[in-house]
Amino acid sequence: MDWHEFVFLFEAIIYLAVARFCIYFLPLKWYVDKLGSDTPDVLAQDNRSNSASTHNALLIRKAISRAANNMPWNTVCLPQAIAAKWMCQRRNIKSVMYLGVAKNTAPSPSEHAVNAMFSKPTSIKAHAWLKVEDTIITGKVGHKKFTVLKTFY
Repeated sequence: MDWHEFVFLFEAIIYLAVARFCIYFLPLKWYVDKLGSDTPDVLAQDNRSNSASTHNALLIRKAISRAANNMPWNTVCLPQAIAAKWMCQRRNIKSVMYLGVAKNTAPSPSEHAVNAMFSKPTSIKAHAWLKVEDTIITGKVGHKKFTVLKTFY
């Protein structure tokens, strides 16, 4: 790992910790403005793609993945997407963060036993992922199964 990758990794660790703190301890309205705009017109300002932005986006993906796998707590999709979004914003890389939901189709054995006695509850799963142009930076696994509810540009 060279010095440049180490800086990205250190930044990813800091942003993952801050994102986790925000998710667990702060109301969403306090930090939702830091996630981006609701309207896609922000992307229309500059659609030029350059190799430096693409290279940095791939370094962000690698750093977030490494940091998330080595954190002392479970770092799921939402803090990863938020941290990657903040890293992209810091470098003026245009990105889109998606929040989606899907019905949980496979109940656990304990849910199956409860469902046999009572009416079947609706189980919903949520997922977050981040895209830079056509490249998914975080949350790639299973993202196609989710219906997008909210996007941040």
